[in-house]
Amino acid sequence: MPVSIIGTRGCGKSTFVGFLQQSMEKYTNRNPEKFSYFMDAKTTDVCLNKIRNRLLGGQFPMATARGDFDKLDFLTCFETTKKDRLKGILDPKKGITNLRGALSAYENLLILTIWDVAGEEIQESWRGVDRLSKDIKDIFDTNIMVLLIDCMKLTRDIKSEKASRMRRYDAEMARVMSYYEEYRAKTHPGAELHPIVVFTKMDTMDQEIIKDLPNHSLNDLLNPDKEYDEDEVKEDGDKLLSQYLPGIYSNILGSAIVDVDLREAKYFFSWAGMEGEDGVTNVDGELDRTWKTIEPEGDVNPEDKVEVQSNIYPWKHYREFISHLGDLSKEYSDKREKVMKYLDEAKKK
Repeated sequence: MPVSIIGTRGCGKSTFVGFLQQSMEKYTNRNPEKFSYFMDAKTTDVCLNKIRNRLLGGQFPMATARGDFDKLDFLTCFETTKKDRLKGILDPKKGITNLRGALSAYENLLILTIWDVAGEEIQESWRGVDRLSKDIKDIFDTNIMVLLIDCMKLTRDIKSEKASRMRRYDAEMARVMSYYEEYRAKTHPGAELHPIVVFTKMDTMDQEIIKDLPNHSLNDLLNPDKEYDEDEVKEDGDKLLSQYLPGIYSNILGSAIVDVDLREAKYFFSWAGMEGEDGVTNVDGELDRTWKTIEPEGDVNPEDKVEVQSNIYPWKHYREFISHLGDLSKEYSDKREKVMKYLDEAKKK
């Protein structure tokens, strides 16, 4: 199932992918009967060596160079139907020791392919629907588009230079969305879409903006253990878009006119904790990370605990993001033959 991540340069795409991979680790360690995953060699190198090692070292990932992080593949497994079989091949300290054997215990298998693109690249290459590059077509052909909204761009000071940059950002992202909708309307009219909006750098917003949110206070936003409530996040997200990024918001609301409906987008929040600071933080600060004990859930022996190093981030939003993909896997689940082919090809890399 291809997923496109679209945002401007520096909006946090690599950080988002890094936290997503950390969340996959946590989810697998806590409840392997609900979820497990596998990465091929290229994806492992990008996610662990280039992204996670920097995050756990207290630094943000390096800015993605053009062509450096275009496509990542994960094999994701949801919901065991044969728990006894899974127990026999599961080592609580090492995870799954027999991947192929474990696959037969899961109900839904999904080869999750993540495409990354900066909005500037789309604008630079746009020459009309019939003249798009293959890479942009591949990204636009996905039924799941993740739109990253950079909350660092938001400001209440409408007369400031930052406000001018916010308006330009709004216009640029709305234009990119229009390109996407124009392409989809011509090539995939009426196709079912599953849009996702992720608000990144939530901790960098002006506290006065946060005070206006209907459901989340500053403490709520910066609490990694706060329960995820879809309706509350949606209400707060709609307020942020409608008030500060009306071009993007009106584009979402009007998308149904061209039969490319983005109105039912799922909303999630993202931020990265900083060491030694409270409240609104500077993105140049040192990333907070700590050792945590991961306690397995379900029927796994609760005494088998794993201690891991982790960044401070809204883990429950990312877990719900993964669960949302699990819901979609019921419709888009890949056939076993495709999964086995993927594993065989991964061996050769």
